[in-house]
Amino acid sequence: MIKMIAFRSPLLAILPVCFFFSGCTTTAEITTQKGAKESSTSALTVETPLAKTFLVGSTKINTAVQPDEIIVYKKAGTSKLELHVFEAKNVKNIQAKTPAIVFFHGGGWVGGNPSLMYDQADYFSKQGVKVISVQYRLQKTHATPPLVSLMDAKSAFRWVRKNAERLNIEPDNIAAGGGSAGGHLAAALASVDGFNDPRDDASISTLPSALILFNPVMDNGPTGYGYKRVKPYWSAFSPLHNIKDGHPPTIIFFGTKDKFVPVETAYAYQKAIQDHGGRADLHMYEGKKHAFFNRNKSSESFRDTVIKSHQFLNSIGFIDTKL
Repeated sequence: MIKMIAFRSPLLAILPVCFFFSGCTTTAEITTQKGAKESSTSALTVETPLAKTFLVGSTKINTAVQPDEIIVYKKAGTSKLELHVFEAKNVKNIQAKTPAIVFFHGGGWVGGNPSLMYDQADYFSKQGVKVISVQYRLQKTHATPPLVSLMDAKSAFRWVRKNAERLNIEPDNIAAGGGSAGGHLAAALASVDGFNDPRDDASISTLPSALILFNPVMDNGPTGYGYKRVKPYWSAFSPLHNIKDGHPPTIIFFGTKDKFVPVETAYAYQKAIQDHGGRADLHMYEGKKHAFFNRNKSSESFRDTVIKSHQFLNSIGFIDTKL
């Protein structure tokens, strides 16, 4: 059963750019599995299929997998933006706080939805990690430019960190990941300054503990991806051009036949992180095209990328589960 939770944080500030952010409220509503309400506004409770038994390293993930709860982290106009939450499973002590991963789906900042990262979320939730797949505003659904997608990504990550106690997670052990444009959003959390929703508490860090990036957009420059759409602010928006010391450990997966994101940017991004003293593990997949990591594209590639991600997270002490 999914728990639907809507939480709207207090308005902190309104700047001239607030035409993107109209309609916020300061109430909270929660409907639990028992149906108990904590505000006067009701929310939907939906029954979903139970996940099947999962074996570490298996690609036989329940195709009907659904999140355990959905949380509204932000209102923008008439839109409610959601976090699709997968509870940490197979944990020895259910009271203990767990690490978390925040995933952002791909779609060129134009389309897509949180379900695109459900397979990865399902895998890692069964390794004792709370996993969250984020909904953010898009050109197709909200007529917004890429900079608004990044604002929402930062809002989501801050909401997760601020509400670590509520989520029963470790506030200093939150990784980020994503595919394609979602990989850009995850990478930008670690390197790109600014692009903050004026309602957010900017004192809450968006720096993840680690990055898991699947054919990410890293370079928004003239020879990179999306330059024409972000031209007025590309140099501030591009993760590759804003790498700093203290960059979190990063793992990157890329196909050598990717026709959407220039392959050479993967090497440039890895080198930039390493030049600043960081760890960047790059795995190139010969002959693979964009989105090769998805299970519906290749169960073999899906399995290999999540196993390598698992090993990477083990190696940095983010999790301690054996393959």
